[in-house]
Amino acid sequence: MRRKLLTLLSGLLLLGATTVAHAEIKAGSFGITPFVGGFMFDGAQHLEMKEMYGIRAGYNFTENFGIEGVFNYVHTEPTAGIFPPITKYNVYNYRGELLYHFMPKSRFVPFLAAGYGAQTIDPENAKSDSHGAFSAGGGFKYFFTDNIALRGDVRDLIINSMITPSDTTRKQTVNNLEYALGVYFQFGGEKPAPAPVPEPVVEKVAPPPPPPAPAPAPVVAPPPPPAPTSNITVTPATITRGQAATLAWTSENTTDCTVEPGGGVQTKNSMSVTPTADTTYTLTCKGPGGTTTSSANVTVQAPPPEKVCIVLGVQFDTNKAVVKPKYHDEIKKAGDFLNKYDFVTGTIDGYTDNVGTYKYNQKLSQKRAEAVREYLIKNFGIKPERLTAKGHSYDNPVASNKTAEGRAKNRRIEANFECVIQK
Repeated sequence: MRRKLLTLLSGLLLLGATTVAHAEIKAGSFGITPFVGGFMFDGAQHLEMKEMYGIRAGYNFTENFGIEGVFNYVHTEPTAGIFPPITKYNVYNYRGELLYHFMPKSRFVPFLAAGYGAQTIDPENAKSDSHGAFSAGGGFKYFFTDNIALRGDVRDLIINSMITPSDTTRKQTVNNLEYALGVYFQFGGEKPAPAPVPEPVVEKVAPPPPPPAPAPAPVVAPPPPPAPTSNITVTPATITRGQAATLAWTSENTTDCTVEPGGGVQTKNSMSVTPTADTTYTLTCKGPGGTTTSSANVTVQAPPPEKVCIVLGVQFDTNKAVVKPKYHDEIKKAGDFLNKYDFVTGTIDGYTDNVGTYKYNQKLSQKRAEAVREYLIKNFGIKPERLTAKGHSYDNPVASNKTAEGRAKNRRIEANFECVIQK
């Protein structure tokens, strides 16, 4: 293998003795590359590394991009202890590749390549097997003459669903490596433009003397330039703070305009504005005939007030006035609200179901209202005078007392804290 590569390199060096000044990848050219090299199989395939022989043929769409078809052949054998009945394998690799050339106008042209094809392994005395293969790698072309170059390539082949001797029960992906040297022959392509032919030198002939100048025409004073005009409008003329309005303006016989507040604008246009207070927009335009101004007013109203309020509801077990832990988060929301708005007051109303006498339930409903009031005072520091507790026995039920579910809903407190207007 080494002797063959050295022989190829020696021949190319002799060929390079007759170099030319211009060597490059040519757009629209065809190329053929016979090559030799080495082929390394994945360890899982248990096949010996061997010599590789092949050919590439392609077409360059531009100086940078090209496409190639690749075919190569490898004759190999299994590694020691593998496949005793089969002694030789014929391996064929074939695919199409896309190439990208760097520095296409130089003598040394590196490139990247990627493509897709297949690999066929044909063992002696057995059925052949083919699998799809992705390729990726790169190489170089070194031009010895205008259309002949030494070419080197390296490719990684990713082969899909290959059954390997190490595990014949399942398919797996393997990697093979190609490396090769060859001779690239380039045909056709765009030729460099011919050198421009110098124009013939023509001796200058002295021009004839000019005719006498005509009599000057009478001077007529030009008419004065027309006076400029302008107009500006705003839509809508009244907005709420935070909303936008549209300014639109036109002008005639003008060269430059400004809108204040704002700055320089085109002589005819529109734009969106968002003033925070009542504003007068003044359009000033200048032209050869003078200056013109016009204005438009926009009224900005304050946004309406926003109401904020909170309602608290807590249910109790039968004959109990103890606040259950599952309501602590709801009560915390009310406590945070009362701390944020320290001027808000409210009433906590307690209720019961209809089990027992009215008088007994009056006391129980009062205890329930007091329990929530004390929880807010103790845990959130609410001033006592801001909260009122009031019991209502089993008045004002929110559900029927004929069912257990309805009675559970009636064992409750309700707290409505006054609404707050945020400005």
